Parts: sequence; C-alpha cells; structure tokens
Amino acid sequence: MDVVAAMMLAPSVFRRRFILGTITGTALALGADFLGSTSAILSLNPELFRGLRVDVLYPIGGYKRCLETSQGFEFIFPKTWVGDQTLLYRAVQRGERERSLDLPPIRQPSKRRLTEPIVAFGPPGTLGELNVSVVVAPVAQGFTLEKLGNPTEAGITILKRSIAPEGSNKVAELIDAAARRDDAGVTYYTLEYTVRGPSFYRHNVAVYAVSSSAELYTLSAQSPETMWSDVRNQFKIISDSFRLVSSI
Repeated sequence: MDVVAAMMLAPSVFRRRFILGTITGTALALGADFLGSTSAILSLNPELFRGLRVDVLYPIGGYKRCLETSQGFEFIFPKTWVGDQTLLYRAVQRGERERSLDLPPIRQPSKRRLTEPIVAFGPPGTLGELNVSVVVAPVAQGFTLEKLGNPTEAGITILKRSIAPEGSNKVAELIDAAARRDDAGVTYYTLEYTVRGPSFYRHNVAVYAVSSSAELYTLSAQSPETMWSDVRNQFKIISDSFRLVSSI
C-alpha cells in the first residue's frame, strides 16, 4: 500500500492496522510467550488487545480466544483448557477428504451430525463433565429467537423440547435468562439452567444466536453442580464473549 492509499484509510482502520502490526511484531520478538512475559504485557490493557484478537496466539488475563472464521463465531476460554482431540481428528479427516484428488465416491460420505460440536474445550485429563462447546445447526429461513418469545419464554420452551423433553428421564430447571444485542444487530439469548438425570446433576450456561444465513449457533458451558461455585465466574466471561463474526 502506498502513502496516498494509506492516508485515504479511515483513521480508525489505519490506527487498528498500525497497532496490530506493532503488537504482532512485538509478540514475535518476545517469542512463544517466554515465561509468560508476552501475556503479562498484553494483560496491562486487556480490552485493547482482545479487541485486536491477539489472544488467539497469547493468553490475556488467563483466557485464550477461539476464533472460527470459517464457521463465523468466536469466544474466549480458560488458557489451561485444551481442545477435544476427537473433534480435531475428525476435522483433519474432513480436510483430507476435501483436498483429495481422487474421484468422489458413488455414495457421498455422511455429513457431520448436526448435534456434534464444531469445537469443544475443557481441562486436560478430564472426562468432559466440565467443558464449553459450540454447535451450529440450520433453521428455517426467517426464524428468529424472538419468535420463541422473550428470553424466559424461550428458555422454558428450549428446556421442555430439547434439554429435558417428556420421557427423557431428565429434569431441567431454568435459573436465569437474559438477552443482549451486539454492534452488528445480532440478538443473543443467554440461559442458565440445571439438568438432573439418574446419574448426573449439571449446571449449564448456554448462549443462542441466529445468523443471517439461517443457522442457529449454540454455545454451551457445563459443569457438575458440585463445581458450579468454582466456575460460575469463568462461565460468565465465556458466555459474555461469544459472538458471531464475519470472515476476517
């Protein structure tokens, strides 16, 4: 880009690119978060650096960012949590199939199950009772969360139809429900609820949003009820950070 073109950029865009370039260069100079020094520097102004998505590479304030531009969402999660290896393996397999030079089979391979998460993260060495995941599923064109009513009404409907339907041998209780809208005009419903079954008792926070391409995004963070007091603040940070994004 020449000087004239740079001057024609909107000041905010030019400033953002300048800062991002500076931070990226600094981060590379510091190396792979040597002894946590890069994260410590970035944590001095977490809002700025999170806005620049530097936390995709380096934790800020104890959290890293999951940025899925191909699926159109992002959120932050505890830096010590790791990705679900099964999902990563399946993603690699899908990528290999898409890059294959062989002729396509007569019978097309089955698509990803709609209930299977796009991503999932949790503490290493655990069995998945404590985790956060995102599921993306198609919905009818023109569907909005508001058509389910306000957040409380929608929450009751979701719990009855999807979380603990009649005959499932599960009992769900809605604790709280709220709505927010981002700068792009996307509406998010956040539900806090518990689910009790014959062999488990979980506390969940879920965030729902519908994209302009008629897809329902669901971020779900769950923990055993016995751990809720330890993770409730983490879950709030995770759920508040979830939003839909366009390609970058």
